[in-house]
Amino acid sequence: EKVEQFEELGLSPHIKQRLLSLRNTGLDLNQLMEEFLNQREQRIQQEKQTLAQELKEKENKKEGILPSRYIPQKIKRLLKQEYGEKCAQEHCTNKVINIHHTRRFGLTPSHNPLFLAPLCTQHHEIAHTVDVRVVEHRRRL
Repeated sequence: EKVEQFEELGLSPHIKQRLLSLRNTGLDLNQLMEEFLNQREQRIQQEKQTLAQELKEKENKKEGILPSRYIPQKIKRLLKQEYGEKCAQEHCTNKVINIHHTRRFGLTPSHNPLFLAPLCTQHHEIAHTVDVRVVEHRRRL
């Protein structure tokens, strides 16, 4: 069963060989992978913070001017690094179709990467359906 799970990861023969060689030296592969994954997550969060700060500075310079709905490419690339090409919703394996603003763009016009999530069509529709603030806003119109 463990061999099947190893195969499910889709690792190249070269990577498999390197991992097996490391294991044979007595290194704990779980600890090694945990360190790698933690470093990856920290790097992505640092990049998000940096991009968020850059956006805030740009928005402050353009005070009163609404930003474009276009999400900058560097933010899209960072989200792809974090989530891959699949929906950000846990256990969903559908392809990303939309980048969802978890803070309504119409109410808070910003592409802050800390408040963006790549979603499949179904989860994007659900996100808008359950957003009470948007529903309340529409009722007032």
